[in-house]
Amino acid sequence: MNSRFCLCLLLLMASLGLSAISVSITPNPKVSQAQQDFTVHVTLDTPTVIRGCTVWFEYDPDKIEYQGAEIGELLSGFDLYWFLSARESPTRIRVPCIIMGAELYVTGPGDMLNLNFTALAGDFSSIDIVNIQLYDVIGYEIPGVEAFDGDVIIGDSAAYGKIKCWLQGAYSGGAMLTTQNAAIPLNSPYPTAPAHVDSIPGDVVDWMLLELRSVHNGQPVGSYSLFLDSGGYLRTPGKPYLILMNSSPGPYYLVLRHRNHMAIMSATAQTLSSSGSPAVFDLTDIANIYGNGGMVEVEEGIHAMPAGDADADGKIGAVDRNAHWREQAGLNGYLSADFNLDAYVSTVDLNDFWRANSSLLGTTPPRRSDPQGTIEFTLSPEVIRVNGESFLSLDILASSPDPNQRIGSGMVQLNYNPALFGLNVKSSGNAAVTHGSLINAVPFPYYNLIMNDNSPSRLAITFEYLMPAGLGGLLTSTPQQLLNVRLRLLDTGSPCGFSFQQNLMVNQQYLDDNHTRFAQVLATDTDNTLVPSQPAGLCLSLQGNNLQLNWQEASGCTYSVYSAQDPNAEDWQMEASGLTDPFWSIPIQSNRMFFRVTASGYPDTK
Repeated sequence: MNSRFCLCLLLLMASLGLSAISVSITPNPKVSQAQQDFTVHVTLDTPTVIRGCTVWFEYDPDKIEYQGAEIGELLSGFDLYWFLSARESPTRIRVPCIIMGAELYVTGPGDMLNLNFTALAGDFSSIDIVNIQLYDVIGYEIPGVEAFDGDVIIGDSAAYGKIKCWLQGAYSGGAMLTTQNAAIPLNSPYPTAPAHVDSIPGDVVDWMLLELRSVHNGQPVGSYSLFLDSGGYLRTPGKPYLILMNSSPGPYYLVLRHRNHMAIMSATAQTLSSSGSPAVFDLTDIANIYGNGGMVEVEEGIHAMPAGDADADGKIGAVDRNAHWREQAGLNGYLSADFNLDAYVSTVDLNDFWRANSSLLGTTPPRRSDPQGTIEFTLSPEVIRVNGESFLSLDILASSPDPNQRIGSGMVQLNYNPALFGLNVKSSGNAAVTHGSLINAVPFPYYNLIMNDNSPSRLAITFEYLMPAGLGGLLTSTPQQLLNVRLRLLDTGSPCGFSFQQNLMVNQQYLDDNHTRFAQVLATDTDNTLVPSQPAGLCLSLQGNNLQLNWQEASGCTYSVYSAQDPNAEDWQMEASGLTDPFWSIPIQSNRMFFRVTASGYPDTK
């Protein structure tokens, strides 16, 4: 009788053309909310005749709580022997069951068992089948059964998927070498997406950076440090593939960056999953890459991210060789010039990768609307005299609270009081602009200055950055002189009326890559200081050994006295300030001196 049933089983399996038998945890992944009950199934995937099974599985009891097992639909309706849940350790459960009665069996596929859990804290747990036994019609174990684990994602929302890519240099025959694995740091090398792990899994090739863009040239809506494994798949540390908690699953352009390889981007927006099996995005096929370029072919039809971009600035050039490879040649470790990722910088890195790729053009579009950091503009005016004429010298200052922000091209829109300076000060010849210390590079300027009348009482001053990224003026938290504007004074005794037209300055300030914009532009500072009038009736007299200055009182004002040896020079020195009386004296000097008195405030009379 047993022999007859075995023969029937073999004939049935042969007729179904089975080449492999597999069991899976389904659905995979299972998405649940915290403090919710959920069920996963132990599923026979293939049309196989069985009489029962025993499953050993493990899970994380800190993330999910096991509540028990039930008979699945495939085995329902039979008397079962040995059906129970046996806890073998805090993390391992054994569930056996077999159909009682002669000549009884079932044919897959179908759910053999239902496993019940409660989701606890945390965002992820795996349910790992550590062993599986299937029994044939007479109760013998069926050999060669393959088991596939399951994943549980716990949270309000999640987006997930599988992204595949290759790195040139590490790629070899359908996989990537993990030669530098021991040198990989526990902290991600990408400051925009900091991440830390306690250990590096043995199959990890390196850290990668994933950016999600809503539009092809937009700013990242999310940046993530991920592991790249030897099979070419990106995965969130501690998880089997890319799993982003608290993220919208919507369509995104996928931008992949590596510390010394050229970046690539998906040709179209790809939708990350929120339910069902994770979608697979193959970025080893050049047809799936934006611009159909920016890759190197490592096998026929197989493309990889090009090696050689040591400074990760989106281009492979002399800086990558001079400032990185030449400085690191012959060294071991986790190094920017190790283009083949073997933890050693050698001539292979230079000749096989940097030289081969130095003329390669990337196709990932710049993040032209990328904001980054903050820039703040402030004002600092001063009245000066040059060649007998009065000018108001205005310093426009720039600062940033964010470190390592280098200023590129930008524009300042400056309002002023035409009662003091006239209308259209640029076209009338009453304004001049010079480089401030922040952007005054030597021996030749890195910035071109352009000044125009934006309106009859507003100057538009553009500073155009002319050099490669990395050489622009470095902003600090202390305001630095960006520009100096000199305006000829046509009158005195009125407020200067300086203010920034902030709405015209937003989105006009770039970092020195001339693609990335400052996220926040603060230009709210104003200066309405009264330009000092020259008090009338200034006269000199001798009072003993003192020289006394007298002038006509300007009601409501205070006075300042300045001296100089040359009245046409710019070196007037303040002698006194805050005077309330219309006179001042000084001991007689041996040198010839010139004096100037200014009145500040809001005079009752001109």
